[in-house]
This record gives sequence, structure tokens and C-alpha cells, in this order.
Amino acid sequence: MRPNIDIPWSIHGKIKEYSQQQEITIEEAYIEALELGTDQLPLDGDVTSFDGREWLPFGPRLVRSAGEESHHINRVTTCLPHIYHRDQPVVTRTRNQDMASNEFVSCLSTLQSTGHLADDWFTVHQLGGAKIGRGLSNFARVIENSEGLFRNSSFPLYKQGSGIYIAELVRDSEYLIIRFELPQNSEVLTNISLSFIIDGYPMSGQEYYKIARAFGFKELFNARDHKCPRIGIRFDEPVEISPVEEIYKDTSDDEPWVSGLMIENPFQSNPDLLDHLEWNSENNPTDLKEAKTSIETLQNYNTLYCELNTHHPTSDDPEYRLESISGIYLSSIFNRNNVWNISPKVSW
Repeated sequence: MRPNIDIPWSIHGKIKEYSQQQEITIEEAYIEALELGTDQLPLDGDVTSFDGREWLPFGPRLVRSAGEESHHINRVTTCLPHIYHRDQPVVTRTRNQDMASNEFVSCLSTLQSTGHLADDWFTVHQLGGAKIGRGLSNFARVIENSEGLFRNSSFPLYKQGSGIYIAELVRDSEYLIIRFELPQNSEVLTNISLSFIIDGYPMSGQEYYKIARAFGFKELFNARDHKCPRIGIRFDEPVEISPVEEIYKDTSDDEPWVSGLMIENPFQSNPDLLDHLEWNSENNPTDLKEAKTSIETLQNYNTLYCELNTHHPTSDDPEYRLESISGIYLSSIFNRNNVWNISPKVSW
């Protein structure tokens, strides 16, 4: 049966644009969109399984830090896809009691069953490196194996790691951020916080309360207004990059397509880039000064993750071009962490 329903033209436009970017037919794009949507539907009985199709399978990948002694665990760079963050308010709740890893994974499963997540990524930090990746199922697997996550790593470990999970909500430009601390050789998570970056306040709507209840938060308070400092560089001439690893997108074809890259950190190979950063001038002067002080954290990691604007088959051998780099300083959301999120934009 084909239901006779009206679909907003804005959705038609997004699917058409997606089909052009992925070089697939409009019919295939609609099928993918419907399949991805139905994967998020809650089922009767138990919560939704993680064994679903990922929009962009990725992770977890190990990203090593540049220095084993000079960079503290709380000075981190997430190295993840772009967050489009306007001057939006933020509401945060903190859970003080510890939570066992299996309980946290159960909460993630409940979170998935709400059906409000559009796109997500994560990073779990230690002193000499981090595991980064995408997808709620990949994140759940990392937490399930948190005790031995960095056991075989060659770099030194700090007594307390930290993790950040960021999910874009179905609403445009609204985000859920989960932060936690991960004691070494432990199967518990501590200092779990749940934050919403929202377009307007006070907090209201069943969407937010459903997500909060998944983690045991029964109430939410009005949001605080935050203006996070932002940086950017747009290059007049393409900058040469050095790919370290290709990230593949699962397709129905025999040949996989390249959808992303792990590249050598351009802030390490070309430290002069730091001198060309363009700063957002509308921020609180104190926050902006703090962000500029911690700018060297962008040199922390040896490699960065970036997505490709258009995917290509593995049989192609294109020349990649670094077109721009953007970043957002999230310290005002995480409070105790000097967190930068950096996103390189690469084309070919």
C-alpha cells in the first residue's frame, strides 16, 4: 500500500540534494531516507536494538596525541564533524552518582528509541590519545568495553579519562551533548552531564523530557545563553594534505565508496596556520580571551577526521584539497574542559 500523504517541499529538496551528493538516483535516496527513519522508530516491548543500519559507519578510530607530557587530559580536541552553532542557549544537568557501563548502554538504547537523533559522533579521551567515531551503536560498543579501551595502547594513561557524545537532534541546529568521566580500569562512569543546545528558551517540549528521562533526569531548568567563540580559515589556494586512512561508506555496490579521511593534522605540519585564524568578534571578551589562550590545543593530535563533500569509488585516485578549517570552543558548555571542536573541509 502506498499512503497518500503530503511531504513538505523542504524535505523533498534535502533528499534531492542528498541524491546528487551521493551520486545515486532520487528513488534510491528516498529509500535510504525511509530506511534510516524506520530504524529510529520505537518498537513494542523492549527498547530499540543497536544492530541497525548506520548512516555513515565510522569508528572507533584511535587518534594519538602529539605530546605525552605537555597536554593534560582536560585540554582536548574533538576532531569531529562541523557543529553549526548559532548564539544559542544551553541547559545542563549533572548526575553525581556513578553509573555502571551496562546501565549507561541501556540508557543509550532508550535514547535511541526516542527517535529524535539525526546525526551523531563521539570521542573518548585519554592522556596520550583518543578514540573517535560516529554512530550510537559504535558509541555503545566503546562504553561496553570501556575497561580495556586503551589497555593495549603504547602511550601513558591518565587515571581519569573523559568522553563526549554529540548528537544533532531532528530539529535543525539543536544538539544533545553527553559528557562523562571514565576512571581507568573501571566499569563505571562518573560525573555524567546532559546538555541541550537549543534555539530559544526556556526549555519546553516533550522531546527534551523524553531524552532527559532516558538518563534518569526528571526535570529540566531554563537555559542559559551562551556564545561560544568560533574560528575559521578559508584558503584562497588549496592546501596540500596527507591522507592517513580512507573511511568507507557501505553501499549495495561491490566497490565501496570513500566518504571521509583521516589526515595528518595541518596545525602540526604547518604551525603558521594558527596565525591566520579568523575569530568571531561577537563573543564575551572573557570567553574569547580564554579561547585564544588555549588555541594551541588544536595542535594536540597527530591526525584529524574530515568528511568529503562528495564521495568517490575506491578505484578513483583523486587529489584532495583542504578548502577551509572551522572550529568552535565549547568550554562554556563543559565548564571544566578546554574543549575545541575542529572540522576540516576537504574536496577533490
